[in-house]
Parts: sequence; C-alpha cells; structure tokens
Amino acid sequence: HTCVYIMRLHASILAAFHLLRRWLTRVVGPRAAALLRHVHAATEPRAASIAGRLGRMFVRVMGPSAAVAAHHVPEAPEREHSAERLAAQSHLRRSIIPSTVTRRISDGPITIGVCCMAKKAKSGPMLETLDRLQAFRADGHAEFAVVSFDERMLLEEPVESWPVCEALIAFFSAGFPLQKAQAYATLRKPFVFNDLQMQEVLFDRRAIYAKLEGVGVPVPKHVVLEPGSAVVDEQEDYIEVDGARLQKPIVEKPISGEDHDIRIYYPRSAGGGSKRLFRKVGDKASQFYPDEHESRATSGEAYIYEELLQTEGTDVKVYAVGPEY
Repeated sequence: HTCVYIMRLHASILAAFHLLRRWLTRVVGPRAAALLRHVHAATEPRAASIAGRLGRMFVRVMGPSAAVAAHHVPEAPEREHSAERLAAQSHLRRSIIPSTVTRRISDGPITIGVCCMAKKAKSGPMLETLDRLQAFRADGHAEFAVVSFDERMLLEEPVESWPVCEALIAFFSAGFPLQKAQAYATLRKPFVFNDLQMQEVLFDRRAIYAKLEGVGVPVPKHVVLEPGSAVVDEQEDYIEVDGARLQKPIVEKPISGEDHDIRIYYPRSAGGGSKRLFRKVGDKASQFYPDEHESRATSGEAYIYEELLQTEGTDVKVYAVGPEY
C-alpha cells in the first residue's frame, strides 16, 4: 500500500506540473511556463528514479505475487479524475510494477534496437542519447544494451533475419523501408517507441492537419487546393480557393510531407515577391525572389495555402514524449 501511495503521489505531482504550466502559458506567457518546464525537467528524473527503486525493492522484499496484488489495489474514491492524472498514473504503473515482475536486472540488459538510416543513427544527438541509455546501471548491472540495425541489412535482408530486440527505436527518413520495419514489429512484437503505422500519416500534410484538428491542436487558417476541381482566384494581395480567401502573406506547402519546397508570397502592397524555404545549407535556409509574385496554384499540383504566422523570427519545435509530456 505504501508503494502504491507513492506512485499515486508521483503521478499527482506530474499532473500538477502540466496543469500549472498550461495556466502560466495562458495567463503569464511562455517565458514563465518555460521556467517551470526547466524546473520539472530537473526534478522529474530523480522522482522517477526514486519511484523505480522503491518498486524494485518492493518486489525483492515482498515477492512478485505481492507486486501483482499491489498493481491491482483499487483506486481510492475521489470526486474527479483528470485525463492527465489518469494517464500519468497508468504510465507510471506500467513502467514500475509490470516490468519488475516480468523482467529482472539479473536477466541481463534490456536490448534496444535502433532501426533507421545510417545518417540518422550516427548523428550527434542520436549517439548522445544512446550513450546515456547505455550508462544506466542498477545493482552494478547495465540496464540497457543497444543493437544497431545495419543499413544494408534493412534494405536487402528479410525481416526474419533482423536482430531480435525487446524495444525498438525506428523512424522514417529518405530511403527508409518503412513497410519492412512495420512487418518486423508485427513479427517480433518489441515495445515500439515511435508508432510505425502512424508515421505514414506524416507523408500527407492534409492528414496531419486533420489529425491535429481532431485532437484540438490549433493550426493556421488554411485552404487545401485539390488539382482539377478547385476554383482559384489569385490577386496581388490575396488568394481565394473555392470561395475561401486568405490575405497575403501566405505560405504554400506541397501536400507531400517529404517535399520541402515551401514558399511564401507577399502582398504587392508590401513590395511583393516570394521566398523559397529549403533544408538548411550552411547557415542559409531560404532565398528571396523579388520578381516572383504568383503562386503555383495553376500548376496542376495539390497544395495547402495558409496564413503566415507572425512570430518575430522564432521557430518552435514541439516534441511529444509519452502520453503525459
């Protein structure tokens, strides 16, 4: 009961951090919320480590059957359960109790497969992440062992011959055999960090926007131009697709998530011209063309047109890690 109480307390603290950060973002601003996020990042690993150690100690002292019993202790009655809190509690239980019952550190390290193209597998951030994973120790034993999937093997060999692992880090980049990786996950059933089926959604920006809107994530005001059927009216200061008008500046995005030829068109009232965005080369990621004013709306290809958000030069990337962070 003490172990379960500590788990509930830890989950409640997690939920409180997230709720407070959301409130700060709305009321005070992103800087204050960012400060709280740094505090959370500094304290969370230690809290999780303490909870994990308590869970392992609980199993050693009381035995696996007691751990299973603790896992099924009914929730204390409460007036309400927020979705965030329930998700945090569920994730914490899965990460402590079941893993300690079915997997002991004396059984050897947990094998983590790295299944991606060589350029990604050997990048600085990836190598740093894997070094940190392999540095974890428990009772003097390594907790994780990394198995790198060779790029030639990914491309040429059947999935039945790929190494067997207990957890899998796999993600798409140019040339990656996503369907083979999906077949491997189905065959071996490792714990998959990145949903391989959902990665197919990333190929179509229309599907991405629909997913975001479906879960309440705000997206810019936009219209989708489908080739052959849309009625387009483009003027110096706006573009109109099937009656939906967007004032320039507008962003033009190809439908394919793998096509990075994204362009921005400016109104003639502000000087006109357009800017092409591309993958960074050196310190350059865009090029301005002062005499190119018209979009590619009449090219016969599908595009998304959206309003240009004025962010004063900031570029924010958002990463989701698990259901509660």
